[in-house]
Amino acid sequence: MGHMKYDFAGMDDGVLGINEATGKLVQIESDIKTAMVKLRGAWREGTDLEACNQYQNAWDQIFADVHLALKGLGNVMSVAIENGQEVQRVNTSMFPG
Repeated sequence: MGHMKYDFAGMDDGVLGINEATGKLVQIESDIKTAMVKLRGAWREGTDLEACNQYQNAWDQIFADVHLALKGLGNVMSVAIENGQEVQRVNTSMFPG
């Protein structure tokens, strides 16, 4: 039977990377919204404003979906790390040395 070896530090780095990417995404979303507020000021009414609002709503949904997916991925990886560490503790106690 083969052995499994975990790189918990590498996995932790992966979770950290996901969390950092999520933070960057939040900043990008904020930057885009700030720019859109400036553009919206140019349109008071009409089809251009409606189109702008539709695209903003679509972007808001995309950002929300990606943010949720990244958060879920980070959570899954964290649980995998915890489970792997627990398995390693149990196996180490069963087969010392």
